[in-house]
Amino acid sequence: PDNITLTKVDKIDDTVIKQYDYIIVKTSPEKLMNITKNIKLIKGSLENLIVVLSEQTFDNTDIAFDTVWQENMSDKRLKYSFEKLVKDIEKDKNYDDIQEVLGKMMNTTKDLIWVKDCKGAHKIFNEPFLEALPRASDGHKKTREECTDRGHLFLWELSKEDYSEGEYICMESEVDVINANKTLTFDETLLVGEGDLRNLFTMKSPLHDKKGNIIGTVGVAKDVTQELRYKDLLERQANVDHLTELYNRRYMYQYIETLKDNPFVVIYMDIDNFKYVNDEYGHGKGDAVLILTADTIKASFSDCVVCRIGGDEFIAIASNMNDELRKSIDGFPRKMKKIYNKDPYLQQLGISLGYAINNPNITDIENLFAEADKMMYLEKRLHKALGEKI
Repeated sequence: PDNITLTKVDKIDDTVIKQYDYIIVKTSPEKLMNITKNIKLIKGSLENLIVVLSEQTFDNTDIAFDTVWQENMSDKRLKYSFEKLVKDIEKDKNYDDIQEVLGKMMNTTKDLIWVKDCKGAHKIFNEPFLEALPRASDGHKKTREECTDRGHLFLWELSKEDYSEGEYICMESEVDVINANKTLTFDETLLVGEGDLRNLFTMKSPLHDKKGNIIGTVGVAKDVTQELRYKDLLERQANVDHLTELYNRRYMYQYIETLKDNPFVVIYMDIDNFKYVNDEYGHGKGDAVLILTADTIKASFSDCVVCRIGGDEFIAIASNMNDELRKSIDGFPRKMKKIYNKDPYLQQLGISLGYAINNPNITDIENLFAEADKMMYLEKRLHKALGEKI
């Protein structure tokens, strides 16, 4: 074939051994001993050595060769042997090409990729996987040679307690994959590198031999830590009021949707004379009032989901009415008034409060809000009628 160069040499020295991929050698048993020794030193094995031996020499040699050609064989047998060698070379080349492609594919992605046998020993893994491993106990960065054929405890610096608890890495997922005999996905949390906690989306598949027997698993893990942080940030921006850091109206409706089939309490609150502070002292002072009020509501109704639904209006949602909550409701307007009175600029302020209890048989949530709102405005009118006596 065009891609194979055949060269005859008179001497097999180190240069020849390094230059050529395959060597066919016919020589004396004494020289053969030295040649095989040098090939092992340079190549690491005798896989690509073809030795031509007589039957007598073959019977007397103690060296195990992968391929032996019989001396003085017929032209037909020689042709057959050479054609087989060419096919083996093509197979090796294809294998090397595939290994090169797989290596590039594995190492040009940021995902962690690994192959394990059924006992859990890591047989193959890419550079991102190696980089993710924590340092050894003595501080050095683990090498590929160190990690090959090793399990979780060594690679991830886990104690036996960590391993049994599986706190930072899923220990049983490979077993699940083998038992299911199909690809499974997992959300896993992992301590990597210098101790960073990472969220991984992992896909693991069984590996089979030619007979269909499971011989191990292959895993691909995508680091979704930053993606989840962005998602959490977006959700927070969508659901949280940026000024008071309470939940907003949007989140309130989402939350109530999860409760509508159960009894729950809606507590509606509104700041009295808030417009006065805004008009007299500016929006900066008004914002400070909103933050002060929000913090007090949150502390006073700690078991509730507290929302700012707009302007100076707040809602607290409790899962049920009990004596402690009723006590908090009854005492909150007075508590809030005492806090406002500490600031000479806020002594005109108060807070009105009304509440309603959801009936699971009535699905109209707006009626529930209207009832709480009605109770709150009754109290607001009462405050105005009684003035400072309240």
